[in-house]
Amino acid sequence: MVVGGIIVLVLIGGLVFYGVNNTNSLPGNDTTTSAVSSDSSGTVTDTTTTTTTTSTIPTVTTNTLVVASNSTAVVTGNVNPNGAQTSYWYDYGRTNTLGSRISTQTVGSGYLSIATPAVISGLLANTVYYYRISAQNINGTTVGQVYSFTTNNNPPVQGIGPKTRTDAASAITNTSVKLNGQITPNSFETSYWFEWGETNELGNTTALQSAGSGTATKSVSATLSTLKPLTKYYFRLNAQNQFGTMTGGFMNFTTTKK
Repeated sequence: MVVGGIIVLVLIGGLVFYGVNNTNSLPGNDTTTSAVSSDSSGTVTDTTTTTTTTSTIPTVTTNTLVVASNSTAVVTGNVNPNGAQTSYWYDYGRTNTLGSRISTQTVGSGYLSIATPAVISGLLANTVYYYRISAQNINGTTVGQVYSFTTNNNPPVQGIGPKTRTDAASAITNTSVKLNGQITPNSFETSYWFEWGETNELGNTTALQSAGSGTATKSVSATLSTLKPLTKYYFRLNAQNQFGTMTGGFMNFTTTKK
């Protein structure tokens, strides 16, 4: 059954989906080591140790698990941005020379290998297709391994990506803050995370959390607790299901004095 297959695909991918906008400049980047806890309200506390690291070319893996229909295929891979704003895409075609490409998606600037799903559409039924993932950042482009899948006679599942909005920060102190936003999952299992940093290059992320698969808009938040006093920070909310990544607008706040 196609619906079940897609849900399995997303669960296996861990719903570790990230998305940020591309930018043209890259200051020093941060890696983070976090101890994460949550309370009964779902608020996540991210206790973070930050160290400066130089960014490198992205690392990619094309995954072999594909959920196909008579005209679409949900493919996935993994990308590690390695510290620079990174975009990814899939090339595909009826031979291993490929020749077609889906729209580019953004994947952030962190240092974790994260799942990068996409939907390829406009395919012929009962046909073999080849595909691979590629990713690019300011340091260069990495191309993944080529694999194949076969379409079938099943109709595709219809859906859209989640709606996402970044809201103003609250509970600001000299070393902590509560980041806020809103998400509408649009009926498909959705995960969310906040990106944050001292510039709009961001570079840090909170723990991945589930927003469920409902149709109602819900408020989400995450608490940071190891910030610098009297420092301006930028942040945004991101959410993704198998139909796409949606990125909220940038917001900022300034921590107080000690």
